[in-house]
Amino acid sequence: LVVGFVLSAMKTLCEIATPNFAMCGQVKGNWRDFRYFPEAWQPRNAIVVRMDAALHFANADKFKDFVLRAAWLCESTNTKFEYVLVDAKSINRVDLSGCNTLVDLAKVLSVHKQKLVLANLQAPVASTLHAAGVRDEMLEHDGHLCLDLDDAVALADSTSPDWTAAGDAVTRLVEMNANVLMTSPAELEGI
Repeated sequence: LVVGFVLSAMKTLCEIATPNFAMCGQVKGNWRDFRYFPEAWQPRNAIVVRMDAALHFANADKFKDFVLRAAWLCESTNTKFEYVLVDAKSINRVDLSGCNTLVDLAKVLSVHKQKLVLANLQAPVASTLHAAGVRDEMLEHDGHLCLDLDDAVALADSTSPDWTAAGDAVTRLVEMNANVLMTSPAELEGI
């Protein structure tokens, strides 16, 4: 029984530390992994990447390495892009290591004249990023937060994108999340 528990715990830790990473393209309105859908459409001025796990200390460096490798791979094939869009719909939590990784990634990409955009943000993740000051630090390096990946693609494809509305929508989501968290169970019963 103890051996089974230890093996199960080790397997779980290994899975947490090595999540699925994907470069994505669009197929019939959905963003899919290029490995399985090589015919998927790719935005003109951006690459789209995804991680299917929480972003925390155990996998933050692997996430950063994956994003930088994906950008390098596209550059090496003469694919020109200005934005690295992270489809964050599968990221349900971010810890401080993950927040620091995102800021570091925005800094590294900005040196290469590329911008990091986190899209499809869930409310708890947006709130954590806001509380940690990630949005402000990303803005210093031309990075952005956006609620919807399709909106991020449209803005990245624009000749003069205005990210203000996207940032304001994230701020509203953070405020709504704070209000929901402050709602008492008694108030919820009346709903």
